[in-house]
Amino acid sequence: MNMSKKTFILSCEGLQNVIFMNFNDEDIFHFIIGENDIEMNRFFADFISPRVSRLHQSDPTINSLYLNDYIQASEKIAEITSDSGLINNFRQISKGYSIEINEDMSHKMRILSILIENKELYEKMNELFPISTTEANLDSCLQYLQYFDTYKNNDFFYQTISNQAIFDLIASHFYTIEKTKLLKLPKTILYSILSNKNLILKNEDSLLDFINQIFMNTND
Repeated sequence: MNMSKKTFILSCEGLQNVIFMNFNDEDIFHFIIGENDIEMNRFFADFISPRVSRLHQSDPTINSLYLNDYIQASEKIAEITSDSGLINNFRQISKGYSIEINEDMSHKMRILSILIENKELYEKMNELFPISTTEANLDSCLQYLQYFDTYKNNDFFYQTISNQAIFDLIASHFYTIEKTKLLKLPKTILYSILSNKNLILKNEDSLLDFINQIFMNTND
């Protein structure tokens, strides 16, 4: 993995998210992720997270957001929060400071950007450290998609070229992938793969069997 560092800073674009209704500069907002309670001024919370800003539009008194609720696989929560550097970087960019990141940190920041719905942060991570969408990186792409339940995530996740490339890669190699790996993905992600124009199957019966497996142990 590339461990070289690159510098990143958010633009002032996030200022348009700040809700000034009944605003008190001493108000504290809490981002809960894993076992971490990340406290910051509500101004900074609105700035960094369009998801928080949208909540404040409907209810200015809301003072916390449980990001754990937006991670599909609970075992993945510790994986991205065990690094204290992620929490520190989150605080820094929320205040408008620049940070230095490597490829490993960009992966965690990319996940965080989806949880807080910050499109600028997400696209910048993809620009600085693009996700490899080669056949050799197929397993990594599958693991990456396990983080997301897109019923709860912003549509921008689907609207980036890098993510479309991931779906294209998995769909075109669908017939070679162990079904146990695919079954770990959220159903909304599976739908996007199965409806991808590049989908290649062993045969139609195999697709029917796979769909039956998806719903075998659920009430959906």
